[in-house]
Amino acid sequence: MIAENKIFNEKACLQVVFIFCLITAPFALVIGILTHSTALILSGVICTFDAFTSFITLIIFKLLTRSPSKTYHFGYFKFEPLLIVIETTVIIATCMVSFIHALKDLYHQSAFIVNHKIGFYYIAFAIISDVLISIYIYFCIKTKSSPLLELELVGWYYDLLCTLALLIGFIISYVLERSADVHLQHLAAFTDPVMSIFVVLFIITKPFFLFRENIRDIVDRKPEEPLIEDTILEIMKQCAKELHINIDIEYIKLRRAGRTYFCLIKYCVDNQVTLQETTLFNENVKEKVEHTFSHFHMELIAETNIKT
Repeated sequence: MIAENKIFNEKACLQVVFIFCLITAPFALVIGILTHSTALILSGVICTFDAFTSFITLIIFKLLTRSPSKTYHFGYFKFEPLLIVIETTVIIATCMVSFIHALKDLYHQSAFIVNHKIGFYYIAFAIISDVLISIYIYFCIKTKSSPLLELELVGWYYDLLCTLALLIGFIISYVLERSADVHLQHLAAFTDPVMSIFVVLFIITKPFFLFRENIRDIVDRKPEEPLIEDTILEIMKQCAKELHINIDIEYIKLRRAGRTYFCLIKYCVDNQVTLQETTLFNENVKEKVEHTFSHFHMELIAETNIKT
C-alpha cells in the first residue's frame, strides 16, 4: 500500500523536491540568458528560490518533530507559517520586479527571443518534470496531509501552467520571427514581455492568499473556520450527556499555527461532579476531537470552574 511505502512520506518528498530544484534551477537561469527570455529568467529565479526555501523547509520539518521546550511550550509549529510568509513575500517581490522589467521591454520593443531550439528543449523537459513531481507530491499528500507539501504542490501546479504558457509564447514568437511579413516580425518583440506579464499575473494571486492566511496564524488571529468550533462544542455536549453531568461552557478559543490547532475551553460544572469525572470528561473530549479532525493535531486545554 502507498501508506506503507517510505518513499511517499513527507520528509522524503521534501528531500526529492529540494534535490530536483537544486539541479534544475541553474539550467533555467542559463537557458533564460541564452534565449534572452525575461519569462524564462523569471522562471529560473523562482526555481532558484524554491531550492533555497525547500532547504529551509527541511530544517523546519526537523524542528516540527521536536518535543516542546520551555521556550516553545506549544511546540515549534509557528515556524511553518513563518516560512510560508517569507516565501510568499519573496515570490511577490520577484513578480513585481519582473512585471516592471516586462513593461520596460514592451516600451523599448527590443525583447526578441534568440535560439528558440534550446528554449523548446528546456520547456519540454520542464513540462515533463513538473508533471512527474506534481504527481509524486500528490501521492505523498494522499498518504498524509501536510501544509508544507500542499504549498509545494500549489507551486508545482502553477509552474506547470506557466511553463505551458511559455511554450505557447515561444511558438508564437518562433512563427512571427520567421514570417515573410515585416509587420508580423516586429510583433515578435512583444511576445516575451507579454508572456512575463501573464506569468506574473497568474502566479501572484496564490502567494497573496497564502501570505494573508499565514500572517493570521502568526499574529494569533482566530481561524475563519466556524465549523470546527461548532463541532467541538457538539462533542463536549455529547460527552457530558454520556457521563450524566451538566456543563456550562463560558467560551472557546481556537487558534492555529501551521498544521496545528490549539483550543482553549473554559467551562463550569456542578459541585456534585468529582475531579475524577471531570478528568474523564476532558480525556473523552480530547480523544473525540482529535479523532474527528484527524488531518491535524489538536491541543485541547480545558479550564474547569466548579460551581458552588
